[in-house]
Amino acid sequence: MPFVLIILCFLTCFAKASEKSSDFKGSSELSYLTNSGNTQTETFSTATSLSLQLTKWEHLLRTRYIRVADNDETTSRQIQHQYKAARLFGLRTSLFLSTQYDKNIFSGIDQRLTYETGIGYSFIKKERLNWTLSLGVGHIDERRINTSNMIERESFTTISYSSLFSWDISKSTRFDNQIKYITNTESSEDWRYENISSLSTILTDIFSVKASYTSQKLNSPPDGKRKTDSISTISLVAKF
Repeated sequence: MPFVLIILCFLTCFAKASEKSSDFKGSSELSYLTNSGNTQTETFSTATSLSLQLTKWEHLLRTRYIRVADNDETTSRQIQHQYKAARLFGLRTSLFLSTQYDKNIFSGIDQRLTYETGIGYSFIKKERLNWTLSLGVGHIDERRINTSNMIERESFTTISYSSLFSWDISKSTRFDNQIKYITNTESSEDWRYENISSLSTILTDIFSVKASYTSQKLNSPPDGKRKTDSISTISLVAKF
């Protein structure tokens, strides 16, 4: 329900900015994916990203869905929805609010809701090179599946550190890297880490191809689950 309200808020902002087509961007991806860790799979996945930039605000809405089935039986499923709003102050500083929904049953996560606010600063901001560091404070409400298939709920405050790097290697090729480290203020052993690297090349005005690798680590995973998952994808991206 909270995420539905966020989508409605995003669409309202889009409606107000619809007269300026340059404010709105979107993309859809169809990916061939290999996953290792808690599941060993090869499949196809889809993702959609929408961004809206106003005079002082930036809005980002992203969703991803992965499902693997063997003989009509689901063997892996991952769902992720993310919304982020950032208020710009000058050219380098921003304050942000974000929320994210995750579901990955085969990694022992029935549901995870993440809320966060923080500050970001662009240490490098050039035409072809950007590097931004962020510090955030938030809250996670997590429902884990234990070895008896019972739900255990955890709720705690978090502190996060993020790095976002982008480099336009040429007019048609771009490299992106995003690193995020989250600590549980109530348990020093319960930290989370994610590293996403991608290389994309423009084919036409609409289509591009992208190769990416994602490494995720949950240092205190649900009972019986591995700490690390990795995802490699080759994607065809269409922008609009």
